[in-house]
Amino acid sequence: PGAALALDPLGPALYPLAELAGARAFQELVQPLLDAEGARAVLVTTADARVQVSAEEVSGTVPWVPADAPDLLVILEEEGATVVGDGIQATPIRGSGLRAAGAAELRLDGARVLARWHNPAGAARALARARIYVASLLLGVLRHACEFSRQYALERVAFGRPIAHHQALAFLIVDMHAAVEGARLLVHEAAWRRDAGLPCEAEAAAAFAEVVEASRLVGPNGVQILGGHGFMQDYPMEKAMRESRALGLWLGGVDAAREEAGRALCASEIPIELGNDLRAGSPGHGEAG
Repeated sequence: PGAALALDPLGPALYPLAELAGARAFQELVQPLLDAEGARAVLVTTADARVQVSAEEVSGTVPWVPADAPDLLVILEEEGATVVGDGIQATPIRGSGLRAAGAAELRLDGARVLARWHNPAGAARALARARIYVASLLLGVLRHACEFSRQYALERVAFGRPIAHHQALAFLIVDMHAAVEGARLLVHEAAWRRDAGLPCEAEAAAAFAEVVEASRLVGPNGVQILGGHGFMQDYPMEKAMRESRALGLWLGGVDAAREEAGRALCASEIPIELGNDLRAGSPGHGEAG
C-alpha cells in the first residue's frame, strides 16, 4: 500500500476533486500534478487535522500524512472541500507504516486557498469513495498477512508436526481468514453500489470499519503465529501490522466510520417483521406497541 500511494499522484484526493470540482477547475488542479514528476496530492478530513478554514486561507497543523512533501492538500469537510496548494510546510517524520509513501507533519500558516466548494452530498460521496480506496489497500495487506502466516504455520514443525495442525492455531487461522473474507464482501458490496450509481455512503463506512476490525484480529495474531520471528523485519508480518494500523487511522479512523454507518442504519426505514407472539403481547414481552 505504501508503494501504491507513492506511485499514485492523486490517490484518494481524486474523489473530492471528481465529485465537487467542475471540469475546468478539475483540469487546472490535476494537470500540473500529472505533468510534474513526483508531485503528490494528499487527502485529509477535518478529523485528521487541526485547522481553521476560511474563504481565503487555512491555518493549523496536520499531524500526519502519507507523503514527504505534498504539493496539493485537499481538506474534506462535511459541507464540502477546500484545496490548498501554497504555504504548505512539511516536516518529514519517520512513519511507523506506509514507509514507501513517506510521512510528514504539515503546518499551514495562512496557506492560500486555491479552490473551495460547498456541496454536502458531494462531500459525502467523496468520503465514501475514499473509504473504499483505503479499505481496499488495507484488505490487500490482511489477505497477504493471512496467507503468509498460514503458509508459515504449515512449514514450521513443533512436537513432530506442523504447528498449523495443532487445534488452537488451526482455529485461529480459520478465524483470521473468515474475518478477512467477510470484510472483503462488504468492500465489494460498497464498490458495486458505487459503480451502479446507488447510495453507498453507509456501506462504505461499514466496510471501512469492518476491515479495520479485521486488522485488529489479523495483525497481532499473525505476528503471534510466527512467534519471535513475527517481530523481526526478516519476515513481513510486523510490517503488515504496522501498515494496517496506519491505514486504519486515516479518514477519521474506525470511530468516525462506525458512527456514520450507525446513523444511517438508525435512520433507515427497513421493515422489521415481528413474531406473532410479540404482536399479540404474549407473556414475557409486555403489550405490543
